[in-house]
Amino acid sequence: LAKNTDYEIILLARNKNKYSILFKGLKNVILHEGDLLDPDSMKGFLTEGTIVIHLAYLSGHTADNITATHNIVATSNSVQISQFIHCSTAVVHGFSSEKLITENSPTNPRGVYQKNKAMIERILDKNLLLSIPLKIVRPTEIFGVGNNSIINKIILRYQNPSIALHIYNFLLYNRRCNLVCVQNVVHAIEF
Repeated sequence: LAKNTDYEIILLARNKNKYSILFKGLKNVILHEGDLLDPDSMKGFLTEGTIVIHLAYLSGHTADNITATHNIVATSNSVQISQFIHCSTAVVHGFSSEKLITENSPTNPRGVYQKNKAMIERILDKNLLLSIPLKIVRPTEIFGVGNNSIINKIILRYQNPSIALHIYNFLLYNRRCNLVCVQNVVHAIEF
């Protein structure tokens, strides 16, 4: 997405120096130093008509994720952005006996991560202004450039089978867990 010069991308980064190396040479990428947990630091980050693509998740910090979500919603509402795209996860549906999960399937989160992601979706749905369209993308396991963790996990699971692997496979039964290429997620966001 950053390589597509049809867009001006403004990234909220806690540390501009850390990310400036990553986006060096991309003239359409601007870094705004700030933190989702500090609403004052987001002043000037969003402007009217901006499309927000929300990818942030603070791993292991339920309360912080809720605070961050309320802060980005308040900032988005105050400047009247044009659209809010949130990257969630398919696991908000929890473990289901259904072989096919769609966007119309009921959510049934079980674990902390699942519940947290479902709660973020609800906050966005209930608190964004009605004039701001909300789109939620729920990919499964993302793989691609710079992210080989899922492939490594699969290989390690089957190289060193444990009782946990057998329980995991039992719980999933025949449910598909489709790997999604990061480029497909980008195209879904662009669409």
